[in-house]
Amino acid sequence: ALSGNRSLIELHLCKNMIGQAEERNLANPDFLTGPESIANSLASGEIVLTMLDLSWNFIRKESAIALGSALRDLPSLTDLRLAHNCFGDEPTQYLAAALH
Repeated sequence: ALSGNRSLIELHLCKNMIGQAEERNLANPDFLTGPESIANSLASGEIVLTMLDLSWNFIRKESAIALGSALRDLPSLTDLRLAHNCFGDEPTQYLAAALH
């Protein structure tokens, strides 16, 4: 579990297809996607990550927004990698605002 882990400073999860089941969330909104689970862990505020790599994971709109919300509580993060995901302009703007 990520929550409460104060020794983990870099987390490389690229190319793990974490978001591949996000379509299930459309049919069942209670289904927690992989990126949403990561966001929940990050939102604990007890993590000191400086680098998070979630590139190439099929992350889509709702999960990207959940990540954006969690990143507001992660001031230690200086390197965020989200290349080659599928979340579009709106979540990108939300993520950018969360990081300011």
